[in-house]
Amino acid sequence: MKLTINKDVLVNALTKVEKAAGKSQIPALQGIYFEATEEKLRFIGANDEQVITVDVPVDENVTVNKAGRSVFTKGITDIAKKLADETVSIETDDSNLQYHIKSKLSNFSFSGYDPKEFPKFDEPAEEEILELSFDELRDYVGKLSFASSTEDTRPILQGIHVSSKEGQLKLVSTNSHILSQKVVAKETKGEIAITPKAKSLSDSLRVFDANDTIKVYATSTHLILKSNDVMVRNRLLDGNFPQTERLVVTQFKAIMEVDKKQLITALEQVQIVGHGSKTMPNAAALSISGENIKIENNFTESGKAEIEIPLVELQKNDEMVDIKFSFNVKYMIDLVKATDGNIRIAFVDSMRPVSILGAEANGEYKLILPIRTR
Repeated sequence: MKLTINKDVLVNALTKVEKAAGKSQIPALQGIYFEATEEKLRFIGANDEQVITVDVPVDENVTVNKAGRSVFTKGITDIAKKLADETVSIETDDSNLQYHIKSKLSNFSFSGYDPKEFPKFDEPAEEEILELSFDELRDYVGKLSFASSTEDTRPILQGIHVSSKEGQLKLVSTNSHILSQKVVAKETKGEIAITPKAKSLSDSLRVFDANDTIKVYATSTHLILKSNDVMVRNRLLDGNFPQTERLVVTQFKAIMEVDKKQLITALEQVQIVGHGSKTMPNAAALSISGENIKIENNFTESGKAEIEIPLVELQKNDEMVDIKFSFNVKYMIDLVKATDGNIRIAFVDSMRPVSILGAEANGEYKLILPIRTR
């Protein structure tokens, strides 16, 4: 293989695919697959959970003198970034798996991996199940991923469950303490029920461009996201996602509406003062104080915080309801930040799930489970 390529084009492709490279026990997957043909260059980074493919067309930025393929070590990205010249030459020696990177004043030689040992990743065979803009995908992931679990005890909770039925697309994530759900009117090809890992979807956002239209495919093992020049294969999690419908509360005894910015500021102040023990981290209580809501932490070694913010509106369906519950401050901050508009806190009783409803968020629902405090 022998070619020349614009440095910025090379660095852009390598930076995207290297996010998935080097995280596997398979030796060839420690590197970056590279193939040159007369029509395009293909870069692939892969691990056990994710495969990122970037195609670069042969145009004024690329000249292919000899087709071929290789598997580069990940260090090529750092080298390419530091080259002073705009044009980079790449040449491989098939007899010893070496590859050479040259610019006017620099010359590097590396030992790569055998490309025959790099797994094959086929293009999606079926038609896409739906199409999303980058902004839509970013909104879905941003509103759901924070509520997924980061623990290995129940791997299925590390995912975002995606299902469709009767023209509605439903996305749900939960770590068993908080839940985030989004339902949108979106036609899909057939009904689906899959659970990709939330972290993989978040990582996927980093390789697409803001103006991309993304086609979504699903196989029995992977969710595939594909634009014109980028394809990301995300492995699906095994197991049955829990039935979360029963957790959704629709009837409330009281709804408190407050300004989002004021609530976040109050929660962050309480979080700073109220660091708790390992058994009760960042615990706080919310109650009504006249025309305000009051947020206070249990006294800790750091001190005591008691903050009031004005109510925009208070609706009571039960005049006898005693509004007070305790919660994990970090979880509440995450929920509030992912909610649009003023925050509406819907309450039933101190030990039932508390719903977080955005005044401007159609089709979104979030909840947090109260916690016991001394």
